[in-house]
Amino acid sequence: MTRLGRYIGTTLVLAAILVGIAATPARASFISLTCFGTPCGSGSITQEATDIVEVAVTMTGGYQLQSDAANTIRFNIPGVTSVTVNDISLNGGAEDATSQTLNAGSFNEASTTLNYELGGVGNLTLFSLGFDVSAPGLLVSNFQPNSDGFVVDVHFCSPDSDKCPDPTGFGGGELSGAPEPGTLILFGTGALAVAGAIRRHSRASVLK
Repeated sequence: MTRLGRYIGTTLVLAAILVGIAATPARASFISLTCFGTPCGSGSITQEATDIVEVAVTMTGGYQLQSDAANTIRFNIPGVTSVTVNDISLNGGAEDATSQTLNAGSFNEASTTLNYELGGVGNLTLFSLGFDVSAPGLLVSNFQPNSDGFVVDVHFCSPDSDKCPDPTGFGGGELSGAPEPGTLILFGTGALAVAGAIRRHSRASVLK
């Protein structure tokens, strides 16, 4: 195989990989969760499917989530007044398909803040929580910082505290950037077009 042929082959493989990546859901990760200024966990917001976004948080350093609070986790979605939450997983366990409707502005919060209360699980040791949020047209990019600069707030329990005695408080996290699928598709398509042009040029040179 000539050097040009190997180059074309490599370019096509790269383009195919990029197009494959573009087909995967967009994902944006929390830079970190901080509790009273101390790193206390991390999480992610993932586009699971059309209209469905998964929110997941994991506490670290001995911090826990307060499971019996009226606002275990709060998130900010400007322009969305109601969402459905289901497929809840506690501490990495099996998902519970029970649905719950959340309305923005509940518990005297801002009009764009939605509060999720676990409800019915009691006061348990909880280090991780994941659930799906659904609403018409919902995207990862709809999750925006609140007045404190946080996209997500968690009601936390202090390190090494069993069953969440005082002190507790709210910790928050910001989102890091992630490439949108459309950007990756354009890049992959462009690479394919370049590779095709090189191949056509190579064939034309051979015919001459």
